[in-house]
Amino acid sequence: MSSPHNNHLDETSDSTSGRSAAIEACFFGLLLVFLVAYGSLLPTLQHLIDEGTNIYAAKLIQQGLIPFRDFIYHQPPLYIYTLALLPTDHFVWGRALSLAATCGAGRVIFEIAKSLMPEGAPGALFPVALFYFAALQYYGILALPNACMVFFALLGAWWTIDRGRVVLGGAAIVVSVLFKPIAIPIIFALACALASRRDRWSDLLPFVATVGSGAVLSYVALHIGTDGAFTDLIYLQAVRYADSSVYELLKGLPMLRADLEPWTSREMNLLIHLDWLRSPDPLLALLLLPGVWVALRAGVVTRESLVLWITWLTFSVLSVIYVWDVSWPHYHVLYLPPLSLLGGLFLHVVARQSRMFAVVVVCLCITYASAGLLVNHWRQRDYTEVLALARERAPLLTFDATLNVLSRSESPCGLLDYLAQRSPAFQGDRFAH
Repeated sequence: MSSPHNNHLDETSDSTSGRSAAIEACFFGLLLVFLVAYGSLLPTLQHLIDEGTNIYAAKLIQQGLIPFRDFIYHQPPLYIYTLALLPTDHFVWGRALSLAATCGAGRVIFEIAKSLMPEGAPGALFPVALFYFAALQYYGILALPNACMVFFALLGAWWTIDRGRVVLGGAAIVVSVLFKPIAIPIIFALACALASRRDRWSDLLPFVATVGSGAVLSYVALHIGTDGAFTDLIYLQAVRYADSSVYELLKGLPMLRADLEPWTSREMNLLIHLDWLRSPDPLLALLLLPGVWVALRAGVVTRESLVLWITWLTFSVLSVIYVWDVSWPHYHVLYLPPLSLLGGLFLHVVARQSRMFAVVVVCLCITYASAGLLVNHWRQRDYTEVLALARERAPLLTFDATLNVLSRSESPCGLLDYLAQRSPAFQGDRFAH
């Protein structure tokens, strides 16, 4: 015969379980909205030239060519090898891969948020909403390596800090860097997080050993697989970042000279952040300090978690401004996880104060999400004319490989030009770009 005390525990357990199930359902509701909203935009979003060069490179891999040795590529090749598993006749396939990776990243954000907040707390949904519907997610769903990089970086952070699986976490971070090297600062952020607590020092050695051995094995495989060409790329990239050579090259182009001439590379990288003012994303920055204050005051965030998200953001911003030669707006996607989690934690604490505050916070999130979707809705383009060239088998002269992919034409002279953002594409007297 059960006691009244046991009955009370059972009822509490059932209540918590029911609330957790409801929150899970709400998460999948957010995920569905994100999928529908952005999935419908995949064929018409304004492209970046890097999309075409990535897909064109994947097409060359499908033909049996090897990057670095047979054609130029300026990053680790994991992303283009992944793209080579998909059709390369349209950028929508690469964008679908990014959409799936961003969906996965949102799920990891949700799992991390649940560890920061009381079990069954609906506040775990706030970081997910901030992450999914940031205007910056425009870059998270293009055919770029950013989404895969963020997914594996988050997976590595979750496994390392929250789950204690440092070997798996280290391996995931290596994969993240192999998708895009701007994730390198996350390695140092995780090391700082583990070092911040004495009882986690024993995890430092296996983490560093996993990352180090993974980096060495990856380098050796790429060196051998490309007949040494990858080593040449490493040397060239080291020279590039040492003297800002690519930035100086860009300043010499007539089409860019007026924009870049007054600025140094570091000043320009800082100015690029002002693009945020055109979107609702500065709200995330405004929520950062209150989120850190709440984390310190409430004591709900472990020391290593707080150190991780602060150093993740700090090291990422510093590297984007001071390390990388030319930093483009799509690099800023790396800021979204810590901004979303710390901002969402603040919104969670505010929403708990009263029902009125909860309504205000929910309305704020809905407004933020709607604004992000609206900004990205404006970033659309009609590709009908270029797609028609594929049916007509008409010649197309362009140095924008994305248009070559859509028109199923060959790149002029076999060139993959990463610097031709403003080059024209035309057929006869009609401009397609």
